[in-house]
Amino acid sequence: MGTIWFRASLALLGVGAFWLAILLQRRPHGSRRKERKSRPQKAKARPARQPVRQPARVHRSRKRKSLLWRGVLLLCLIWALSQAGRELGRLWGGERETLPGEGLAQGGALAAESAGGPDFASLGLEAPILYLEREGEVLYEKNADRPTAPASTTKLLTALTVLDWLDPKTTITVGPEAEWPEPDASRAWLAQGDRMSLRQALIALLLPSGNDAAWTLAVAGGRAIAGQELTEEQAAQKFVEEMNRKAEQLGAEDSHFVRPDGYDAEGQYTTARDLARIGRHALENETLAEILGMGESTETWASGRQVTYQNSNLLLRPESPWYDSRAIGLKTGSTDQAGCCLVSALRLGQDVCLCVVMGDSEEGRWRDTAALFDRLGEG
Repeated sequence: MGTIWFRASLALLGVGAFWLAILLQRRPHGSRRKERKSRPQKAKARPARQPVRQPARVHRSRKRKSLLWRGVLLLCLIWALSQAGRELGRLWGGERETLPGEGLAQGGALAAESAGGPDFASLGLEAPILYLEREGEVLYEKNADRPTAPASTTKLLTALTVLDWLDPKTTITVGPEAEWPEPDASRAWLAQGDRMSLRQALIALLLPSGNDAAWTLAVAGGRAIAGQELTEEQAAQKFVEEMNRKAEQLGAEDSHFVRPDGYDAEGQYTTARDLARIGRHALENETLAEILGMGESTETWASGRQVTYQNSNLLLRPESPWYDSRAIGLKTGSTDQAGCCLVSALRLGQDVCLCVVMGDSEEGRWRDTAALFDRLGEG
């Protein structure tokens, strides 16, 4: 409201300045004319002094300057009136002001607040990319369609893709691809020759966010897709191609993936809205829904190793300050290009609420997510 009256006052000042300038330019000429008329007549014997005439170019210069100033004032007036008109139109039309840089979806947060729902815009969230939906209804969004690096949130799509081609009970063997991840990548510490079920490999992929598990699943999945024995490199490439087809099938049309682990790569990007679509489909898969909701898992592999993994999603860890008993997933991610990311899900009564936070700080992704979820209440 303050902005509206400020701009309306600006418009009134512009009008006043415009007319004041005109009056100030006219007044001196009128005064001189009156002075000349009031002067007494001089004696006839003494010839009258001829008025000094200014050169024509001086008159033209003054006229141009006068027109220039009037033009500048007129432009300022037009701008001020347009700003005031826009703000008054918003006021009379019932539209409220939003925070700078926030894009509230039509029918989303704006509709929720007007109906007395949660006020998300006043939270002061730090993440540059945010998305919140409840059973498909957008509650809040900020740059939800801006392309961004996906980081390990990619692994949701990796898991969905491999389950299209392999049964969770299928036994897979880890090959040399387990050594492909970069030194600073997250790992599940698989070793060449390890044997485990596909379900156990998915746990290694999703809980500790193992990049080595991502490449292992890509090779196994790529060979299943091709129906023949391929090299590890060929199989992984085949699998990534299938990942992009799967993304398009799920409606994530503004995404493109280059690696199954989501590590930064040229030409790899996604959006918060696409990740929400992928996350919702992951929750609809019984196997993935179970794994994504685990805070911790202990498994014994076919090769004899017993492993315990804790979920990198702190919303699911009771000992964490960010623990939320309503949380049912989903996936963390963190790279130089993506920043710290979190795709999370909450069960509110019979509804499922999905939240995507991208490009945040390490603590910020938990704080922003918690702030959005807390504003929802208990459902």
